[in-house]
Amino acid sequence: MTKKIENQQNQINIGLGNIIAIVVLVGLLILAGWGISKYSKDSVPQVAAAQTLDYDCSEGQTALGVLKEKAEVKTQDSDYGVYVDEINGTANDDGGFWIYYINGEMGEVGADQYSCQDGDKIEWRFEKLY
Repeated sequence: MTKKIENQQNQINIGLGNIIAIVVLVGLLILAGWGISKYSKDSVPQVAAAQTLDYDCSEGQTALGVLKEKAEVKTQDSDYGVYVDEINGTANDDGGFWIYYINGEMGEVGADQYSCQDGDKIEWRFEKLY
């Protein structure tokens, strides 16, 4: 009878060990799922346009040249060309920056290097990460 009680206690201990292992495993799966969802496509930080300035651009002009005609602009030179720091009193900072778009597409060269084509629509957006 003592052996029977010992076997029952071992089964209970094994059962308790399995329950603990299952609880730990479920906890790890929950944490892993949280980590994956943290970086899912739906949770990527979004960019919002806080301010915009748009204008038409004609052949022979640059995106930066027309911007300077339309707005008060502060720039600085960089290794990649002229960098727009501020437009109409709104300056780049840790949370936002000015970027330009041509016909809805982000510019691929510096605004001082982009030669407009007739009919181009240039839009400057102050974009913030939130």
